[in-house]
Amino acid sequence: MFEIQNEASTYGWENYYDYTNNEYTVPSQSMWRWKSYSAGPLGWSDYNSEVSLLYAFKNEKAKYPTNDSEWDERIPASLFYADIFTDFPEHVQWQTWTATEGTSTSGGTVTTDELGFSYADWVEDRVYINKYTAQYEDYQEVNSDNSEGTNNRIFRLGEIMLDYAECLAQTGDITEAVNVLNEVRNRAGLCNLGERQDYKVESVYTNPDTDNSTVDFNDDYGYAAFENSQIGTLEDFMAVLDIEDMKETAFECERVIDLRRWGISRDDSFLQRVKKRSYKYYTNFNSVRAWVPMPTDDVNNNPNLEQLPGW
Repeated sequence: MFEIQNEASTYGWENYYDYTNNEYTVPSQSMWRWKSYSAGPLGWSDYNSEVSLLYAFKNEKAKYPTNDSEWDERIPASLFYADIFTDFPEHVQWQTWTATEGTSTSGGTVTTDELGFSYADWVEDRVYINKYTAQYEDYQEVNSDNSEGTNNRIFRLGEIMLDYAECLAQTGDITEAVNVLNEVRNRAGLCNLGERQDYKVESVYTNPDTDNSTVDFNDDYGYAAFENSQIGTLEDFMAVLDIEDMKETAFECERVIDLRRWGISRDDSFLQRVKKRSYKYYTNFNSVRAWVPMPTDDVNNNPNLEQLPGW
């Protein structure tokens, strides 16, 4: 519904602004998310996914399989990981690296000038980011041009539908909220929540970075209250929405907005659950960090202002 449109191009800044940029051909129509987020050898892997997100995605199999895979089709659109070509045999990465090429090169060295890459380019137990990172474009072309044309979706239908489902639940219509959530799930090839008992898969993540704490992406997130066509409580629905929203909008910079709106950044039980699955939260996050403090001078000079709790 709203996106930043990028263009793969090596035209300099003068292409739009009629002046040169120190004679460099830095594209004015692209962005460098693809370089910062993408897995090597294309990108720098400055950012990676929490491993737990892959476990969250794989807590059920698809009812409507696509691309010769039994898993949620949003996985390869969002993540890149060691078993991606086993889980999605028809997946093609960068238009030049497929499951077949990966098998033939896994034991050897492949240079970045060849079609196909070695498994040695990736850390086996790391989960990389795929969303909006040039994964569907030609590796050699993107790498040589040093620009990439994937549009960056800022506001899209899936997000709006999840917001609508949340509004319905918060105003008492949980049945219709489930129906709207099911539309988002069905688009990804998943079943309705009421059928989920037939497709769920055990998915327990043990996090070595958080004292081997475990997270059960079925039992810990309210799904049981909606299986077998049941309708759970608002609390149950919000627990399900927590994971469903995370999967649908992964890496779209929506999470902190959800935390603020839901008020759960100050919910100790929620924080403990998140800290089990996320090392970054485990080491850095406390209940006040979902908000930025008001400037001290403003608070001191205005008797009507009170600093946010915790700051």
